[in-house]
Order: sequence, then C-alpha cells, then structure tokens
Amino acid sequence: IDRINRAVKEMKNMKICYISTKSIHTRRWVEYFAEKGHEVHLITPEYDDIEGVKTYEVNPKASKLSPFCKAIIIRNLVKKIKPDILHAHQVVPFGLYGALSGFHPFVVSAWGSDIRTFPKKSPIHKAVVKYTLKKSDLVHVQDKLSKGIVCELSEDIREKIYIQAWGVDINDFSPRNRNEDIVAKHRISNGPIIISVRNLTEDYDIKTLFKAIPYIVKEIPEVTFLILNDGYLKPTFQKMVKENKVERNVAFLGFVPFDDFVRYMASSDIFVDTFYPHDMRGGQMFGQGLLEAMASGVPQVVANRPTISEYKGKERWYFGYTYKGGNARELAQKVIKLLNNRDDMKSIGRKSREIVEERFDWNKNMAEIEKLYNRCLE
Repeated sequence: IDRINRAVKEMKNMKICYISTKSIHTRRWVEYFAEKGHEVHLITPEYDDIEGVKTYEVNPKASKLSPFCKAIIIRNLVKKIKPDILHAHQVVPFGLYGALSGFHPFVVSAWGSDIRTFPKKSPIHKAVVKYTLKKSDLVHVQDKLSKGIVCELSEDIREKIYIQAWGVDINDFSPRNRNEDIVAKHRISNGPIIISVRNLTEDYDIKTLFKAIPYIVKEIPEVTFLILNDGYLKPTFQKMVKENKVERNVAFLGFVPFDDFVRYMASSDIFVDTFYPHDMRGGQMFGQGLLEAMASGVPQVVANRPTISEYKGKERWYFGYTYKGGNARELAQKVIKLLNNRDDMKSIGRKSREIVEERFDWNKNMAEIEKLYNRCLE
C-alpha cells in the first residue's frame, strides 16, 4: 500500500471529465479522484451536488430530438471543459455521447447490460455499441467474462481492453459495522437475518427469492428477510408475501442512507444474490452487493452464474454456497443448509473478507485506474 501511495503522489494532477448516470457508483468514482486532488467534472442527466466536483446537468425535455440534443450539448461541454481524460460509464448511452464528442483520450467502462443485453435488441443497437467501443482509446471491464463479450462484439479492439474490478471500501464494509440495535429491531425471537439488495425488477431474477421464502420460513419460522432496494415489481412481491402469510418475516426497507446500509449489511447472517443470466452470458462476474457482503464477513448464497463456478484454484474468489439459478426450492435448501452449519458460516465469512482485502480493495484498485489514466496521457 505504501508503494502504491508513493507512486500516486508522483503522478500529476489531471482534469478528468466523466459522463455517467446519477448513482452511488458514479459518486464513489468522482469523489475518489476529487479527494486525490484532481479537477473533476461530471456530465449527468440529473444534478447531484458533490463536494469538489463540477456537475453539469444535461437533461433536455423529452422529444424525438432529445438524444441528438444531448449529444450536441455534451460535445460542446467537453470542448469547453478541455479535460485531460474523458471517461464515460456505460457503453450506452453515455459512452455513445463520449464517442460522438470526438475527444481523445476517451475511456469507456462497461457495466454489464450495456454489452450483454442491449446489443441483442436489434442490429442497430449492436452497431451503436460496436461504434462506441471502436471510437474509444480504452475499454474498461471488471472481469474476464465481460472482456470475452466485448471481443465477440468487436474482436479488433481486444488489445485496448483493460480488466480491473472496482472493488469496495474495506473500511466502510467491515464486520466491525455490525449493529446490535438493527439486529434487535428486526430479529424474530433470536432468529437469523437474511439480506437481499438486488433491484426489485425482472432483470435480477429476484422473484426466485420470494418463491423460496415460504419454504425457508416453514423450516425456520423465526427467519427475517431484509429487502434493501426498490423497483416496479415491489407491489407484486408484497402481494406474494401476503398470500403466503409470511408478512412478519419480510421487511421491505427500500433505499436507505449509506451509513445505515453498511450497518444493515454487517448485521445480517446471510446474503442472498439471485442474479442469474438464463442465456448463460453473465454480464458481471460478481456485482457490488456481493463484494460488499464479502467485505462485511457475511456468508453468501448465490445463483450459480458462470463466473461463480468457473474460477477455481489460485483464481478462486468465491467461497459461499451456490444454487441453480431460478430454482426456488434449491435456493431454500441451500439457505437452510447454511443456517444449520455455523462452522461453514464462520469459514465463508472469514475467507470472503480475506479475498476482498487481497483483490477487491477499492482504494488499491482505484489507484491502478489512476495510473492507467496517466499512461493514457504519455
């Protein structure tokens, strides 16, 4: 860590311009580089006041010309800002806007669905993604699976793909953040607490969890499920919970402040991640929520998406339980099995924390991105 910090100090301050959606992930990126002393600008569809960051809201009134208006406005903004680096998060739409700006060096980060599902919508959608990737100077992905998908879209850009996981802040997400007040508030008769943080939408196969809940409650009546997210399927899942008479076991908490979120994560006994690509295309190796649970020392039960099961030996990074994606009964069985094996729970939590410290430390990984920016300017 000391060597990394010394190397970073030797780097020059840069003017970095990001084009991205308003999200906690975007905020973490821009705050990191602003705190490092760089001049950071953010072009985004929805204003977000971030200390040390100059934000430009670009969200013209909806019309048929809106995307073209945005492209022109963003192009002019980039010319005015004159950054050293232009970095767009998500290949579409923000990467496209970056590509159309004509600015270089231009970096684009793929987030998952932008390379996995968007190109499948039509030949035009695929052409847009390929155009954006080809116009970039560097394509940033988080894992080997995403690199493979990008190469299938455009094999001739293989040499400019850079793999680097974002990681998580191991100080924010830590077993030390377990909060007994949260435990006391939500625990039923000293029963276990299970947490899920996926969006309540079809994309993440979250319905499998709600189908599994009655089976788990039948075996462990005192179990509590904390649902820390929201989405258009929330009314559907609330109805399922009511029909299955498990209302007392499920708490729909929606979005909570970040400080509360880290405490809820560390105060849970098991983390469940239902995301599963039924086309077996993946799109993401881990997901931030899973890494946050691992950093918090919380054992996990995760759908067996390709990269969960493929990485073995020295490259192994996941030590939790897996179940067949989309299979509610098997999910329930694995959750029950893990809850009944305290030794496994402790071992998984300990190994998970160690692997995050080794490979997914946010500050270490962002320092690598910072060095990458400097190489782009050489």
